[in-house]
Amino acid sequence: MLRAKKALYAVLQANARSSAAITPAPEAEWQPVGPGAAHLRGELEALYWDGVRGELENTVRTLRAWQQPSYAGELLAQEDDGFIHGYDTFLDAVSHEARAFAIRYGEKQEADASQKKPAANSYYIQKPKKTHREALKEATIDHRAEFTSSRIKAAVRKAIDEVPRLHGMEARAWTLLQATVTLSQFDEL
Repeated sequence: MLRAKKALYAVLQANARSSAAITPAPEAEWQPVGPGAAHLRGELEALYWDGVRGELENTVRTLRAWQQPSYAGELLAQEDDGFIHGYDTFLDAVSHEARAFAIRYGEKQEADASQKKPAANSYYIQKPKKTHREALKEATIDHRAEFTSSRIKAAVRKAIDEVPRLHGMEARAWTLLQATVTLSQFDEL
């Protein structure tokens, strides 16, 4: 776990200095740790709680300030907004079918751009039109990608809707706990 923390902090420090520069670091030996599914969640939780411990005092002070009568009655518009902005785009970016669609679309755009339309009075050879079979195959692949994307989004929304919603001071405390990991990383820089 210590090795994972050092690697994470090294990456964060490198990104903070300059995203184009590569930070010199000593070579570390690789050690097999087994399947990621067995270890990743535990490592992430350990990193999270290390950050919480490091920022617990600030979190408690901020919550105490928010409990004052002057702040307790205020409700921000975002606090009751359950919509996760940008999540659909993210899900499309990580779905295999949606990525394949994006690659095909990019290739089509490049092909269209490379075939410049000449003046109206000149003669040129047009590339052959797609056959009915090719067009049908492409439409089927695109439809399958859209169907898969919609199914993934619906499943994720259902899972998110099943998570209990926090309100008021509990939601604010949760937000502060999420921010503590980021704040503890800034302390390391």
